[in-house]
Amino acid sequence: MFKYKDKSSSFFRFFKKNSLLYLLYDIYYFEFDKFLVQIFSSYDPEFLENSTIVDHREFSTLRFLHYLYLRNWDQSFKTRISAVKYIKPLRNVNSMLSRNLLSSIKFFYCRYLTHWIVLFPASVDISKIKSWILEYMISNINANTVSRTCKEISVLTGFSFLGYSVKFSKTMAFNTPYILTSLKIYPDKFCILRSLLTKSVISRENFFPIAKRSWVNFSDYDIVLNFRRIILDLVYYYKYSYSLKSLHFVLYLLKFSCAKTLACKNRITLTQVFNKYGSVLTTEKRIYMGDYHRVYSISFPLLSEFKKI
Repeated sequence: MFKYKDKSSSFFRFFKKNSLLYLLYDIYYFEFDKFLVQIFSSYDPEFLENSTIVDHREFSTLRFLHYLYLRNWDQSFKTRISAVKYIKPLRNVNSMLSRNLLSSIKFFYCRYLTHWIVLFPASVDISKIKSWILEYMISNINANTVSRTCKEISVLTGFSFLGYSVKFSKTMAFNTPYILTSLKIYPDKFCILRSLLTKSVISRENFFPIAKRSWVNFSDYDIVLNFRRIILDLVYYYKYSYSLKSLHFVLYLLKFSCAKTLACKNRITLTQVFNKYGSVLTTEKRIYMGDYHRVYSISFPLLSEFKKI
């Protein structure tokens, strides 16, 4: 049981140096995601390549912020923050779409850093959905708005949930209950590999990196930029994990997939690609503006750069 007596605007108060607590309650927060998906769809959530949203003016927004960071609580369970400013980052968000929601009504689910956004048509009863979320939060997650407490998940060895793999060990002393000794949260490798399979950057047989054939007609700058966006999206999603070094295999797969795409485009070998662009695949793009031009350079990110995020 974690208990904090603090009258700040956030629902819970944590020690700033303990990132595991942040991610642990981020997993609790993902329980809301699972609850919504189970209600309004009948499939397992997966990462999709296309994250574009249609004209958001046709939708009324139901948005619940992450209650650890940006939540302002009151008795009526309503937010006081405008939802318009959160529409712009949606183009960089992994989204899910279900066509079987409430008699074929479109439903958009979006995950962005420390909050999540749900877009419904205007005909959906928003107040009823809010009551479902509040009832589920109090009953299953045991979150109490009065005492500001949240109970621990009672599992034995760990669990996997929405791309995260939570592993912890317990010891049992003589005549005492189980005591939690260690807790570590890693990215789920199987979920990441499944996401890369949908993007066609690794092979289905042995998960080796392959060239992205649909991007061969792009410029060298755009090819590196697209692969850079993929790895940065994953880093933002798993930035509170136990160690970002666990994403090293993803960096390796995407880097060689990018190199093979450049080799396929320029019709050269993989060794010639690294000799031409360097170990970080640095490329340039020039934009001419009358008598002068501007040079833009981009390179594949290193693992050390992720610490700055």
